[in-house]
This record gives sequence, structure tokens and C-alpha cells, in this order.
Amino acid sequence: MDNPYTAPQNPIDAPATEAVTYQPAMLGMRGRIGRMRYLVYGTVVPMLALLAALGLFMLLPSDWPIGYLFIMATPLSVAMLVAQRRLYDLGRAAGWSTLLLVPVLNIGLAIYLLFVPGDAGLNRFGPAPQANPKEVVLSAYALMIAYALCAVIGMSTHEQLEATIKAALERAGYVVDEVPALDQLPALDDAE
Repeated sequence: MDNPYTAPQNPIDAPATEAVTYQPAMLGMRGRIGRMRYLVYGTVVPMLALLAALGLFMLLPSDWPIGYLFIMATPLSVAMLVAQRRLYDLGRAAGWSTLLLVPVLNIGLAIYLLFVPGDAGLNRFGPAPQANPKEVVLSAYALMIAYALCAVIGMSTHEQLEATIKAALERAGYVVDEVPALDQLPALDDAE
């Protein structure tokens, strides 16, 4: 007897017979993402949000103080959404993404999200994401190279800045063994 109104007869605790995966969308707010997608989406999506916030800020009156808060809150909230998707892949609740707001703990959370592998197969937040397409892989490697270049440029720029400050202080008649902190530099009126 084929009655279309009867309940399905599959037992609740029956194992899944096939591996279920899905293709995560970059701008999606649901589902799981792996480590490489987290690196790419966690960089690109907040940057897009920041550009959108800056564009809206340009349209607002310049004396509107809430605009500055809006510029900071937009990419941070988007970064928290991306972190939530990564936390889902690890089988963790979305509330852990609020650690991004806590100094020092946010670095620990970022390291955890970047290096700990996600759950294999289905977990309580849904199916595992499909393998990374080559666009995501190439973007991830390009971002790693860009981050390394920024670190090298930042260190060399810092050394150049120290050398410039030291030379300026020596020209002003000060004997400098090492560059003082910025709050210890003499005022411009004292140099005359």
C-alpha cells in the first residue's frame, strides 16, 4: 500500500549512506568554511565591508561622530560572521566569535581558526564544505605572500623611520645612542 501521507520509515539513528558536502558562498552567512576559505573570506569580505562603509561615510556629514563608529563596526561585524562560519566547521558555537573583540584573546582565536582542522563530514552545523576550488587556493597563497611582503616592508620602514629620527635628533644637537620612544622626543619649541 503506497500511501503518500505516511511518515517516512527511516530510523532516526541510521548512519548516512553518502557523504554530503556543499559549496560555500563567499558572501553567505550560513554554513561551514574550512581554513583556507577562512583566510580568503576573512580578508576579502571585511575589506569589501570596509570599502562600503567608507563609501557611505563619504556621503554623511563630516561632523557626524557616529560615522567613525560605523566605519570600525562594519568590517569587525563582518569578520565575526566569517569567524562564526569557521567555528561551525570546528563544531563550536557562534558565540566564540565574540572573542575577536577581546585584545590578546582575538589573536589566540585567529590562530585557532587558521590552524585547527575542521570536523570531517557532517556535524551539528551542517555538511562539510566541498574541496577548495583553485581560485580559493590561489587567493590564499597570494594573501600569504602579500602578508609576508607587508611584514618585510613594515620592518624595513620601521628601521628607516628610526634612522630618520636619529639623524634629525643628531642634527638638532642631541647625542643619541638609540631612538627614544615617541612620547620622549623633545618638543619642537625646545630644539630652537
